[in-house]
Amino acid sequence: MALSNWDTIAFNNDGESCNGVFKNSMGSSLEIYKNWIYIRNEKMWRSGGSFVKPTIAQINHGDIQVAGFDITAARGNQNGIFVFASTFEKVTKDKYKYSYFGGIGCSGYKDKVEEVLKNLGRASEISDDWISGSSHGPNVEIHFIEKFDTGEKIVYWDCKKQGPYDYNQDWVGVLSKTVDEYFSWLESMDICYEGFDEWFSKIKKSQKLRFNQGDAYIASTLGMPVPVTKPGEVEHPILHDLIQESGVDNREP
Repeated sequence: MALSNWDTIAFNNDGESCNGVFKNSMGSSLEIYKNWIYIRNEKMWRSGGSFVKPTIAQINHGDIQVAGFDITAARGNQNGIFVFASTFEKVTKDKYKYSYFGGIGCSGYKDKVEEVLKNLGRASEISDDWISGSSHGPNVEIHFIEKFDTGEKIVYWDCKKQGPYDYNQDWVGVLSKTVDEYFSWLESMDICYEGFDEWFSKIKKSQKLRFNQGDAYIASTLGMPVPVTKPGEVEHPILHDLIQESGVDNREP
């Protein structure tokens, strides 16, 4: 799926919203990318492996200590990843301290399976057995959900009858309830590291800002500020406008 399908909210060691990247003194970086984590380190990278330099690892869930990071990751709401990471580094000759990072990488679109089934009064059927999709061809342009085991297909939008599909209506970004779920997840881990409680208090009180990952890439390429908003105050991704201007409104972004 395109990078513009994914949204991020992340917090640096000062408890402020950040770009979803965490670095340490070993030359390593951790990045929330789509709904997983990449770990990068130039010196640790080896040719012949699965990753393009300088990426050395991908984390989808679980606990790991790697490249100077202590990382815990879990699957969360909106087909997302929840991440908490720390480093323990030397400040002076005899003093060390923890630094913290946390965040969410998730789908920025509505869950169409959930929405369609709820609208039909079939919320009890919501499960991973359903997928959402679209079909485009000379005689058909539809958006639908479909059940794996039975093959049942429910068309919720027919472009031939109802006109071009408006993807903007489906863009929600990181939801406030997902942020709340993330904070509950952090609390459930009962972390006792020095300074963690203070950091956690800061991120809960901070101005929480989310951004579209595709917008961040486009903005950095063009030397523009990254568009950010609070959860619940989203603007549709830049790619939506580019698709509309290209004249292919009915294609998946």
